Amino acid sequence: MAGKYIAHSYRIIQEYKTSIYCRTYKVNDDSAAAQPCYYIAKEYKPLSEEPEVMEEAQKLFRQRVQEIRALKINGIANIKYQFRQGNSFYILRDYIEDNTIEAEIKNRKLFNEETVKIILRKSLEILDQLHDQKIAQGNIRASNLIYSGDDQLTLLDIGDLNEIGALQIVSGKVSIALDKYNDRYKPPKGNKERYRDDLYALGVVCIEMIRSQINPQLISHQSTKETIWRYHVPGKRPLQISDEFAKILDKMILYEPQARYQSAKEILNDLDQLLDPRSKTPAHDKTQLKISILKFRRKLFSNPVYALLIVVSLIGFTYLSIGVIQRIVVKPETCPIKIDDNISCGEESLFFGYQPKNKDDGIQAYRDKDYQKASNFFKVSWEIEDRDPETLIYWNNAKLKTYLNIKHYTIAVIIPITEGQE
Repeated sequence: MAGKYIAHSYRIIQEYKTSIYCRTYKVNDDSAAAQPCYYIAKEYKPLSEEPEVMEEAQKLFRQRVQEIRALKINGIANIKYQFRQGNSFYILRDYIEDNTIEAEIKNRKLFNEETVKIILRKSLEILDQLHDQKIAQGNIRASNLIYSGDDQLTLLDIGDLNEIGALQIVSGKVSIALDKYNDRYKPPKGNKERYRDDLYALGVVCIEMIRSQINPQLISHQSTKETIWRYHVPGKRPLQISDEFAKILDKMILYEPQARYQSAKEILNDLDQLLDPRSKTPAHDKTQLKISILKFRRKLFSNPVYALLIVVSLIGFTYLSIGVIQRIVVKPETCPIKIDDNISCGEESLFFGYQPKNKDDGIQAYRDKDYQKASNFFKVSWEIEDRDPETLIYWNNAKLKTYLNIKHYTIAVIIPITEGQE
């Protein structure tokens, strides 16, 4: 295709990845005064070429282009030109030099958690505006997103235009044979409100960035059917992601539609707590609080009687504190909760890779010192999920932490954590 022309002046420089609904090209406008003058061209050609199909395609093309231009949402690539040539319909948008997220991953770029959070947030802000108008983006995928690295995210196109390339005659009637998400971005169960499927697809994109892998092998749990993606591949870099952020991604790709996030706003609310964990007190309120404290200090220390009372009180408090400390025998904690020290009483697993859900919940509860809840989770995991020795040890430890009146002895246990006989 390279070297061929579209509409006489747009010379094809390169053809990108195509689908059955759309073909994508990098073109140059040879008629432009300033050279080079690059654009990205999208070609939509109906599956059938009957007159009634082409008439519907012309009508739908005009309607979809008008809808997209009317959106005026920052972050969605603007349509510069649109035209028809033969039985194909074209749109042209500005060429963006930066690589798509898919290309970056294939080039082995590593996305850290904070960058993925920013990309997720920027994407959600775009989807929130679309979904408020009940418009499904329909084409969320790593090959359709460009992140420029300066907090600028661009969504290259909207999947509704693919409907033009899916027009055909079925049983004598013009119909659209389009499954917007027909690959790894398609949820196992779709929503009645199709625009919510965008959120599932965006969750998969985030997992691809975290795992630095396009189309990673995602495992479905046999009983719950939930997607397991936080496993470790030997010889590869361990996943760098916090439990809090992983839980957001988990909820975005849950098996049952009603259990997932129902709107972009819901995800943004949870994500904001991770991006800005500081107090939600408005900035102007904090400033006023600081001014009030300073005024109080000045007024307090300007009076010599008050200042003398403060000094005497501090000396007395210090003396009493030293006396109390001397009378207290500090008993060291037997098994302090400490992560990544290769010793665990229940606060972390020493096994790499996927952990059964109840065991993982038990570990989190133990880490939070909620020993009763931890004991319950470990019990269920031991009886139902997997009878591994680590779960039994942690279950016993949680029970001892729950019932403090039980006399017990502390021992160290060494267990194998590899699959080999040695």
